[in-house]
This record gives sequence, structure tokens and C-alpha cells, in this order.
Amino acid sequence: MAVVTILTHLLWLAVVLALSGPRSAHAQAGPATDLVERSRTLRDWIKDTSSVRLQAEQPGSAHRLDDVFDWHEITRRMLRTNWANLPQSWERRFTSAVRLKLIREVSFFLLRYGSGLNEEALRWSEEATAGDKAWVTLNILANDEIQSARFRVLRGRGRWRIFDIRTEQFNLIAEHLNPFDNLLEEGFSYEYVEARLLDVPELRIDDFSQALPGDYPRYWGWRKKDDGLMRTDPLYSVRSDSGQSYLTSRSSSVAVPLVRPFSYDLTDYRRLSWKWRIRYTGDRGGMRGSLATVSVLFYQNWIGVPVMLHYVWHSDARPCTVLKKEGWLFDSYYVVLRSGPGEAGEWKEETIEPFRDFVTVFGHEPPPRLTAVALLTGEQMTGLEVDYDDLIARRPVSALSCP
Repeated sequence: MAVVTILTHLLWLAVVLALSGPRSAHAQAGPATDLVERSRTLRDWIKDTSSVRLQAEQPGSAHRLDDVFDWHEITRRMLRTNWANLPQSWERRFTSAVRLKLIREVSFFLLRYGSGLNEEALRWSEEATAGDKAWVTLNILANDEIQSARFRVLRGRGRWRIFDIRTEQFNLIAEHLNPFDNLLEEGFSYEYVEARLLDVPELRIDDFSQALPGDYPRYWGWRKKDDGLMRTDPLYSVRSDSGQSYLTSRSSSVAVPLVRPFSYDLTDYRRLSWKWRIRYTGDRGGMRGSLATVSVLFYQNWIGVPVMLHYVWHSDARPCTVLKKEGWLFDSYYVVLRSGPGEAGEWKEETIEPFRDFVTVFGHEPPPRLTAVALLTGEQMTGLEVDYDDLIARRPVSALSCP
């Protein structure tokens, strides 16, 4: 078989064990045989290419590769420095993401290279078993050279499954998957790491569907100094209309931002979108300034002050202008996305590019990550209510609100 890239070479080695039979008497009684006996039908399976493609994208609750790989053990070792601190719900979510990632990669590799595997070039040379773990070594003759692959397998519920593959060129856990553990170690959000595993085009920050109507939204909080007010007079709550959940808020005598810590790479998911709606329940005459604000927190400066950009629905400022509010030590900047009361009562969608906007406003690049999002409804505007929904980070597709 022709030499392929490192990734396809890795996947070839991952499925060789499943597609080939043992080549020596030494391998007849151990984990290799157990895997092979449960995997021979893969050859017939990959002939139905449409089925393989469909199951790669939608593997469902059972897949043929579930008998070959131990997804839980792969994930546990992949996230070894963070696994002990993961909630069980995220253990399951990450395991599911790893399963889908590898099923896709192996399936599409099989479609391309599976029929070219040559069993005559395969020789089992060693099998070492210690309790419920084993090493299986396979020598492959390719281009007149012998290459070796070592499979780490684990026995569970009477079956042996692969949980790591090692060659001179590659290591499934340490090189192909461990970078996702590094992302968690660097403080990126679980949701972002999951999105990277699945390579999805958008990252949902919140759609407020995880809270019951009338409750605070999950994962959001407020400043400590606002604790007394928020506990006695809630300004934000989840509402549901016709099965659609969203966050609703109302103006108060003081500014109380609601904050969602959330960290992802701004150069990966460059655009941020959301929907918002302003509603009036009183006289509009005294409403001046920012009616609604979505703020992006980039980092904290040398004295701990958050460096932010504020995107606002303003009472009268011209859209796509930047307003500056001078401060004692640091100034604040407001990008006007929408203006005036004319669209009150209607949901409007916005799309911004925070990294680009930061460079435009501050004149230099920020660290390439977002660390939090904050929402704020205008203060001292009796009768103003604002709804927010569908905060989503995206790769560039939709048009920007201010191009």
C-alpha cells in the first residue's frame, strides 16, 4: 500500500487489526483473536459506501467500530490531567465527542484505503498480556520496509478493545488527541473543546433552554456588589413562548450586568451572533442612551480592570459608529449596532467580529481568546424591557451587522 499522510497512516494502523486475521500460532489465543473474530464483517460493511458515509455522520447508539475501540478509556487517557475534575455529564459528552470524531475519521479512511489492505504483508510478532491490559505488536511490510505498530488493548465485559496505537511516527493519545487536554488546561470552556473535537462550524454559548421559565439562566452570574439587589428584586429571568426559551430583563435604578464566563479562540470562531428585542411598557420619552448592551470581555489589564468592547442598541446614535466614554484611568468604547425605538417588539439578529473590532478600536491585536460575555439592560429607564437569545460563536458565514 502506498505511503499516506501521518493521519491516514495512523488510521490505517488503527483498523488493520480489525480487518486482518492473526498471522502466527502465537497470536491465536489472545486479545488479537478476540478482536478479529468480532470485526471480520467490516470488510463486507465497507462495500456499502453510502451506509458507511451515513453512519459516519450519524453513528447512533451502536456502530461496528464500538467493538473495536474503547471510547471511554481513550477519552479518559486523552484528558488525563483534567479527567478527575470533570462532572460526570461532561465525561459522557467528551466520550461521545471522541467516539464521533474517530468513527468519522476511521470510516472515511476505510472508504478510501480499506480495500487496498494486503494481509500477506502483515505479521504478528508479539503479544504481551498482563491482567486486563495487553500489548499487541504488528509488523507491516510496506515499500520493502518493515514498519511496526503497537496496539494497547483493554478487556472489559469479556471483550478486548483498542485504546491506544503507537508507531515510530505517531501516538494516538499523546499526539493526535492530547492537544484537547491542553486546551482544557489553558482554561478554555468545555463547550469549546467539545466543538473542536467535533469540528463544528458554530459554538453555542447559550440559548437559555437549560433553565425553567422564571429561573435565572444557568452558568450566568453578577457582581458581588449586586448580590443583594438581584436576590430581592430579580432583573433577569428565563421565559418561554410557544416552546422557545429566551432571557428577559428590565431596567432598574442601577446598572446590573449579567455575566457568562466562557472562553474560546477568537481566531477559530471569529464571529459572534445573537438575537435581541426591546419592548416598552411605559413612556419612551425619558429613554436616552444605551437601551441594551452585549459586552465582550477579552482580558484583564495590569490592575485587574476588564478590557471590553460593548455592542449597543442605542436610543439615537447612528449605527456602526463607536462611542467613547472617558474614565478616570481607562476609557470605555461602545459600538452602536442598532438605533431608535422604531423596531421595538421585533426580534433582531446581530453578527459581530470581536477580534477585528478590537484591532479597529484599540489599534493592536488582543490575546486571541474571549473570556466572558455580559448582558446589560439600560438603567433608569422605567418601562424598558429587553429580551436576549441565541448567543452563538460562528466561523465566518453570515454577514456582519457593521461590515
